[in-house]
Amino acid sequence: MPRPIEWAIASRIPHRRRLQFLGKIGLGVAVLGAAKRLIHDLGWDVLGLSPLFLALLLSTVFLLLFVLSGVLEDYKESEKIPGKIASCLDSLRLELALIHHQLPGESVERSQAALARLGQAVLDWLLDRISGDQLRQEYEDCQKQVYSSSLVLPAPSMLQGRLLQHLEVLLSLINRVEVIQNTSFVISVYWMAYLSTALVCLGLIFTQVTSAIESVFFMAVISFVLLFLLHLIGDLDQPFGFSNEDSTEDVSLDALMLSIKRLRGTNSAGGGG
Repeated sequence: MPRPIEWAIASRIPHRRRLQFLGKIGLGVAVLGAAKRLIHDLGWDVLGLSPLFLALLLSTVFLLLFVLSGVLEDYKESEKIPGKIASCLDSLRLELALIHHQLPGESVERSQAALARLGQAVLDWLLDRISGDQLRQEYEDCQKQVYSSSLVLPAPSMLQGRLLQHLEVLLSLINRVEVIQNTSFVISVYWMAYLSTALVCLGLIFTQVTSAIESVFFMAVISFVLLFLLHLIGDLDQPFGFSNEDSTEDVSLDALMLSIKRLRGTNSAGGGG
């Protein structure tokens, strides 16, 4: 039995996850700062602040920004998918109602109920509460019910074609989400970004700076920016990571949840007569 829609609304990413994320970054920065202070006090900071090291720092920042721009483009595409799924569900709901409007003696209640279950299944799947196989079973059941309801229309029927077309678009959006969930940005670029960041932080620890306060300050600021960018890149690369406790920047499901609410309202009202 599907859980109420209010549960899904309450499951949206709270601000505490962002605070926890900043806390983890701060802890990492504190460890690096303490290591820098220790190395400075021991006199082991033997590297000079050479132009080559500055070039390494700038190239690392450029690489991180390059990767960030790539994952941002995919993230912006992902932001549109819940709204497109909601549009398909709403169009199916309205056009099923048209069947009853054209033929008042025909009932589409079963199709409306199947559509409501499918909408809830999509949401549960995005929240990682059901498997992809369970979602596809709900899709197949809904497709059969919608097709059965459309058979009462006189042939040829544009309405029947639109119903099946909306279902096809919905399936393509589900497949697109599945691809996004199972695909990461170019792995070798990730490795290069992590390696460059590690080398920069290691270099900063052993770089000689006259004042201990200055050395710790610059170590903290630069490492914070680099670690923040690394986490943000990984987070944006999984825009549907609702079940991941470390995920802070997932796409909004508001449009989809409102569409499911409308579906339930239609089903409760007995829209098919």
